Amino acid sequence: MRSLEESKPGQDTRSLGEQFAERKALIEKLVPAAIQAIHRQVVEDLRRSGIAARALQPGAQAPAFDLPDHNGKHITSAELLSRGA
Repeated sequence: MRSLEESKPGQDTRSLGEQFAERKALIEKLVPAAIQAIHRQVVEDLRRSGIAARALQPGAQAPAFDLPDHNGKHITSAELLSRGA
């Protein structure tokens, strides 16, 4: 599987569905069955929890936030918006 670093915008012209199908096939081939079973159970647990209904819907405005990044440095939503991120 390609990492995010290897995937650059515009390089892969396949549809998102095709890309997901490739990833799914690789996961089925490379990830042990026991791990796949755990993943399926977690996904099913999340579906049953109703979490999707509580998520922001497409087009909704996200609330302002101030969170640490992967290096522990705090970043705000306002900073990201000012950079167009």
